[in-house]
Amino acid sequence: MNDDFSNIWTHQIAISDNAGKDELHRESEGGQRHSLVDGVELTAESYIVDTQTIDNLIERYEIPDLIKIDIEGAELKALSGAQQCMAEHDVDFFIEVHSPEAERGRVNKLGQCNADIESLFVQISRFGYDIY
Repeated sequence: MNDDFSNIWTHQIAISDNAGKDELHRESEGGQRHSLVDGVELTAESYIVDTQTIDNLIERYEIPDLIKIDIEGAELKALSGAQQCMAEHDVDFFIEVHSPEAERGRVNKLGQCNADIESLFVQISRFGYDIY
């Protein structure tokens, strides 16, 4: 196994559809589901964070092989900020979303962004991506 992680970068920013600032809401239980999308599972505590688009990050750094997106309901916002990436580069995306069945009894964060899993599929398919 290669223990060299020099090709992996982390950034203390939130991925969105624009560069600027947004409110990051903190989850009340466990603290692992922070989101740019507010919901009843989240505490009143929130933070103002810097946001950036995937397209802007690629311009600033280099084209990645893989982009993993697990951002609790703001996936469509992230993809909206990755239009150039999807159109011009051969980048694989790993996007974690929850099915409606998995979200029962929880806030539908995609729905709060006027999105659903099908709209994510449409967005990705427009650029010739396969969905698994």
